[in-house]
Amino acid sequence: MNEKLEVLSQEQSAIIFKKLNEKGVVNACPMCRKGTFTIVDGFLTPLLNKDLRDAATLHGTKHMFPSIGLVCVNCGFTSTHSLLHLDLMHLFEK
Repeated sequence: MNEKLEVLSQEQSAIIFKKLNEKGVVNACPMCRKGTFTIVDGFLTPLLNKDLRDAATLHGTKHMFPSIGLVCVNCGFTSTHSLLHLDLMHLFEK
């Protein structure tokens, strides 16, 4: 499963990193304190549920939380950042 998706352009990645840097996010990894981060090449879309019983439901209306992921190149620690809260959804609207 090492297939490269190539979802994000270099320009989009640069804009995301710039925005995260402005927020003070992209620094050394908080777990290993060594690694730097790379952007996951694709979107993370955790589901939002009204209660825990809905979490196991496979059918029905789902509310998505569009996010971008960062992965430490040293230890693999992953952080998720909301595209809505970073005001970056416009980068991906067609």
